[in-house]
Amino acid sequence: FEAFDATDAVFQRFCAAEGEALHLHAVFETIADRQGSVDRRKWSPALREAGSPQVRAFADARQKDVLFRKWLQWRADQQFGEAASRGAVYGDLALGTAFDGGEIWADPQAFASGVSLGAPPDPFSALGQVWNLAPFNPHVLVERELTPYRQILRANMRHCGMLRIDHVLGLQRQFWVPQGAEGKDGAYVSFPIDQLMALVAEESLAHSCMVVGEDLGTVPDGLRERLTRGNFLSYKVL
Repeated sequence: FEAFDATDAVFQRFCAAEGEALHLHAVFETIADRQGSVDRRKWSPALREAGSPQVRAFADARQKDVLFRKWLQWRADQQFGEAASRGAVYGDLALGTAFDGGEIWADPQAFASGVSLGAPPDPFSALGQVWNLAPFNPHVLVERELTPYRQILRANMRHCGMLRIDHVLGLQRQFWVPQGAEGKDGAYVSFPIDQLMALVAEESLAHSCMVVGEDLGTVPDGLRERLTRGNFLSYKVL
């Protein structure tokens, strides 16, 4: 902890480039450490909302702790870059985020509440599946011109020669299950596939990063052909 150098010019440029997202992530981790849990239900109520005055006061009072967690992210980013300089990095982009993660704490409006991502009944699972992952709210994505998804793609493609998109069916539709219910009780929610595919293509070209779509599960008619036309590679289990 004492060895990290917050005055390093490269580190400072990294913090400036990553901005508010990095800052909130570092604050979230600092709070979780101080409160002894990532479960926000166990936190002091005043710290459960990222935008509260108490959170800002907490971050100001523990600037060194917050800086240290930014420094850890910087070092991880450097190490990914060093790995990429020695060979192609194959990354993996999850479909959703953890309910108790920093993303929802920092920007709850971007995510749908009261539901989990999952899958309908199929030969693999007769009752369907519940993955305990929170999905983006597609209306908010459109309102924000897909910026939250673009930020995730950029961060994941920066050092990758290839990126696997988990459950690429989610670009067209996602299966949402009410919290506490079984997978068989869920329903499909449509997503703006044309805009999302165009966005993936833009970032793929900008970062020279190949894209692999995991097209397993109940695939909508015509989606595989659509992905092929868009030069998405396919991921299949033998």
